[in-house]
Amino acid sequence: MKTMYLLIMLLPLAFIQPAEAQKLSKEEKAAQAAKEWEGTRQLIEGRQFNIEINQVYPQSGRDVSRFNPRGKITVRDSIAEGYLPFFGRAYRLPYGEGGGIEFDAPMQEVKFDITEKKKNRKITFSFKVPGKDDFYQISIESMGGYNCSINLISNNRTQISYSGTISPLEEKE
Repeated sequence: MKTMYLLIMLLPLAFIQPAEAQKLSKEEKAAQAAKEWEGTRQLIEGRQFNIEINQVYPQSGRDVSRFNPRGKITVRDSIAEGYLPFFGRAYRLPYGEGGGIEFDAPMQEVKFDITEKKKNRKITFSFKVPGKDDFYQISIESMGGYNCSINLISNNRTQISYSGTISPLEEKE
């Protein structure tokens, strides 16, 4: 009786076709990677993009993922605006100013560099921007795929790195 019950339960499963995962060929993967590379390049070259920070790498090497660090950098033509979490040592800050890194000012000493070798492609976008009582040197590197790494050097704090995703600016209504 148990076997009969089991067969009745499993019989409908025999008629269900297994869904095959859609696998991309090498050419399709290469075309998709080229499309993502070109999209990332146009965003950074046009200086109209957002970066959503999703990972923080302090110089101390401590794991800060439990704090759920989130931040954002917005580049609009010649203005950079951002709020970034900071975990590290501050050398000289006014009392009560030990929070995150904030800036909203025109970019200075802007550099844009593209390196294309056989399989290694890299976009480097760097600039300096003043903040409140500090000056930041920011370098954004992307290998395509809308992912990037950000390295920030400050006058009054230790160096810190971030990773995030690049996206186009949202249109305001």
